[in-house]
Amino acid sequence: MNDLFISIEYNNREFDGIEDFKSSLSENYHHQIRPKWIPACSEGAEFWITVFVNTGIADFIKGAIAGGLVWDLIKFGGKKYVFTPLYKALEKLNKDNSKNWGGLKVLKYKLQFDDCVIQIGGVNKNFTSIFSTVFNEIAKRKPEFENEIGQEVIKIELPIEFMEHFENVNEQFSLDIYNEDYSIKAFKNLWRVTFSTEFPIMIYSFTEKKLFEPKEMSDKLKTPTNNV
Repeated sequence: MNDLFISIEYNNREFDGIEDFKSSLSENYHHQIRPKWIPACSEGAEFWITVFVNTGIADFIKGAIAGGLVWDLIKFGGKKYVFTPLYKALEKLNKDNSKNWGGLKVLKYKLQFDDCVIQIGGVNKNFTSIFSTVFNEIAKRKPEFENEIGQEVIKIELPIEFMEHFENVNEQFSLDIYNEDYSIKAFKNLWRVTFSTEFPIMIYSFTEKKLFEPKEMSDKLKTPTNNV
């Protein structure tokens, strides 16, 4: 048994393979899985997951990079974190739900560290490659963000979609929970970054390679000639 704790909610009506998934988790993790009522207009196989990692994110990243970002075993301070069985079980769950519901829909995948939250929307497959890329980028970008703003980063959300029709610029940027692009590029477009005082909340553009306040980012995205 490793030192991760996993909390999961799932669509309580339209879901296949949940009992097999529970059994596979029981072999490797302390966990809590419970059904969640959602409206009948849902697409089916919706899923929300929180993984609690009882260490600071910087120490976790050091251990992950030392282990080659393969997620088989991340060790730090006497603790062991193993993600591979979870990712394999999620890949199987995606296949189990493909016929009736078009595959698994992980609307929110949250990694809760002692000092930071990483929240990822719409990651339904290719878990190992996506998370390896994301954490490699976090290792590089998080110190840069903190040096620029002078505060610690307490939350990173990705991928972020831009919805121009909202008048409030802060509401124009939201977690893309229905992302259907599982390429690495989709997760390296826009990130929303929250700092320790919860102000400012910034948008990071991989195209521009810099942080923007939401209003400035919104103005850029509204310009037809800009490809951010």
